[in-house]
Formats: sequence, structure tokens, C-alpha cells
Amino acid sequence: VSASKSTILGNSKGIMPKTRFEAVFREFVKDFGGEIVPEEPEDSQRSADYFFRRHNVVAELKCLVVDQTANTLNRLNAILDQRLAARATLTEDRDPDDILLPFTTADGEKFTIPFDKSFQQACDDVLLPPIENIIRATNQQIRATKERLSIPSAHGVVLIFNEGNPLHAAAPQHFAMLAGKVIQKPQSGERRFPHIQGMVYFSFETIKTFDEQTEKYMPFWFPVQVRGDAVEDIKGFQDDLKLGWYQYVEKMTGAPVITHHRETGWPDT
Repeated sequence: VSASKSTILGNSKGIMPKTRFEAVFREFVKDFGGEIVPEEPEDSQRSADYFFRRHNVVAELKCLVVDQTANTLNRLNAILDQRLAARATLTEDRDPDDILLPFTTADGEKFTIPFDKSFQQACDDVLLPPIENIIRATNQQIRATKERLSIPSAHGVVLIFNEGNPLHAAAPQHFAMLAGKVIQKPQSGERRFPHIQGMVYFSFETIKTFDEQTEKYMPFWFPVQVRGDAVEDIKGFQDDLKLGWYQYVEKMTGAPVITHHRETGWPDT
């Protein structure tokens, strides 16, 4: 997979109520020239949300609205406790190439735990299932929409808006990496979710990430593409969508948008 530059969105004023975001984004899509895909009552499968005819892209908006931080940290702490109990053995048997995670106990004792494949897998087992549920549903909705509208050549993009989950705000690139693992998951020699060629992970007023260069908390825009023939088409769509969204935000808030570009990547998995 490959990635465009991520963008941190700063200096925008105004508060957007959570309950209004999907309605606001729907109005933006129409302003941008996209089409709202209506649900058909007789269809057994749900449709994706939007069709951007000019870009030949079907897109589905998913909003992260539940704060999963406490539950996820509890599950990760249980894994960490198991590793702490076995740290002597783990340190003796570890691969010299393993990354060592530093920890400090309550009484100030410092030690390290190898971040080996089994530890990473245990963490992934906690973090990946909710993301996979989003990607699976999106893939089905995009596939059903392409069939229903008779647009087999259309590309699929999942738009993931973080509306209320600070767990995935600290490191947007890490969330994108986890989503990349899911989207690229193989099955019988093919990708398990072949109807998704790109993703945009973004936020607005309710969720922000800390930008080390500006030392401010700001909303973010993180576009990624699945490697293949569609990369340039997806990039073009994402660039146009970002520009359109920022112009819409400026019109909506009455304040100019300032963007800060950062080079990012979606690693091979």
C-alpha cells in the first residue's frame, strides 16, 4: 500500500455537535457534486452512502462514536500483566532483533519487555476486530452499490470519521496501519476486501491529535491507498475531496483553514 501526505487541520473555529456530523457531511457531499445513494427497501444489503460520479468512486462514511479507551486499555493491561509475570523467561529467550518496550513499576524499578511477534499478535487480537467489522461492512456495502448501480469499474473508498473515540486519536498513522492490515488481508490468493481501494481517516472539532511540530492539538486528515492500478485515481479523488471539505469548513465556520503537511506511510503488512 502507499500513502499520501497526512494533513493536520488547524485554526478552524466553531463547534459541530456530534449528532449533526453525518447531516453536515451529507450537505458537503452534495455541494461537492457527489450523489447520495438512497437505500432501497426491497434490497437485503445496505448501500454505501455516496457516489462521486466524476471520480468514479463509491464511498461509505463510518463514524467512530464510542470511546473504547477504558475497555481496550483493560484488555491490553491484562496482556501486559501476563508478560510481566514471564519477563525473566522472555528476556532470556528473546530474539536479539526484538524491540524492547521500557516500563517503570510503581516503586521506580525500570525494566524492559520484548515486543515480539506473540506480544504484537496479542495486542492485534484486541485492536483489530472492531476495525475489521467496519471494513467488512464497508466492503459489502460498496460491492452491493456497484452491482445495484451497474458501475463495476468504480473504485471503493471508506471514509472513517473519528467523532468520539480518543483511543485512535493519539496516533492516526497507527490506526491507518491497523486498517491496512485488515484491508490487505489475503484470502485464497486475493484480498479479502477487494472492493476497497482507499481510505480517509479524519476528524474535526471533537477529536484532535497532538502535532509535535506545531505543539498544538489539531484535527487530522489521513489519506491512504491500496497499491495497484487505482492508486493515482484514488489520490486524485482524495486530494479533491480534501480541498472541497476544507473550503466547505471555511464557509461553514467563517474562519480560514490552515493545513500542516506531514510525510507519512502505510507500511506493507
